[in-house]
Amino acid sequence: MFFSNTTDRIVVGAGTAKELRYDVIKMDIIADHNHLWQKHKATLRYIHEHFRHEYDWFYKADDDAYIILENLRQYLRRPEIMQTYKQEPMQMGHRFNLTQDLVSYYVVDNSLETIWRSRWDRWVFNSGGPGYIMNRLYLDKIVSTLPEWTCLSDRYSEMLPDDASISFCMMWYDVFPWDTRDLQGRERWHADAPSGVYFVDPNRSDYWYVQYHQHVGGVRQKQESAAPDSVAFHYIRPALMYHLERTLYLCRTGDDVPDIAAFNEKYDLTLGDSVMMYQDVLQ
Repeated sequence: MFFSNTTDRIVVGAGTAKELRYDVIKMDIIADHNHLWQKHKATLRYIHEHFRHEYDWFYKADDDAYIILENLRQYLRRPEIMQTYKQEPMQMGHRFNLTQDLVSYYVVDNSLETIWRSRWDRWVFNSGGPGYIMNRLYLDKIVSTLPEWTCLSDRYSEMLPDDASISFCMMWYDVFPWDTRDLQGRERWHADAPSGVYFVDPNRSDYWYVQYHQHVGGVRQKQESAAPDSVAFHYIRPALMYHLERTLYLCRTGDDVPDIAAFNEKYDLTLGDSVMMYQDVLQ
């Protein structure tokens, strides 16, 4: 998904008739979980070649992410972002810190790992689950660095997760994920579903989710876990996705619209009829 600061037009890979549409692009890569990094590199190159000049922001997310676009747009209008996005590469999302045992597992080149450890003691990256957003300068920089040795370009790195890999490439140029928490330390991007975010146990040291938050602010639970202007969640199954859509967009005080079609017309949305079908959100 990519869009501009100067327009409300959202462009996605597929959608309804009201949206701009693009064909699915076939790339000469193996599209499975063992080639995530290769697939993502091909995607970055394609987007850079065909869309780089048309948009200010580029958002990557999994298909089980739920993104509140109004909150995303509002966040990107913050003064510190508006003053910076044309000056330096920026990437924003939910920060993780890779555990040290996985550093050795992911970086199979011993020489590269030795150099990396001489400079850093943590590998901070934005989780790909809820997605992360990058500006045009970030896209420019990452595409230019993809062939480099420090960008995990050898054939042994094909299976690496793209979210960790892209941050590894950029840290050699002192580009790191932004801290997107609010002033109270509550997260805006969430690498779990709402229930998981709310009920997580910060004291469970053996839980990977807690381990991945060491040195990046830790984990908070219940009312302290999520910012009121939260942007995205992960692990959203279809039933819960419809429930969130109903809750955020249909259950509004004062709405006098009789059906989905009228609601879409009033708010310039494109909700489908299936959003009104009852489903067990816990399934």
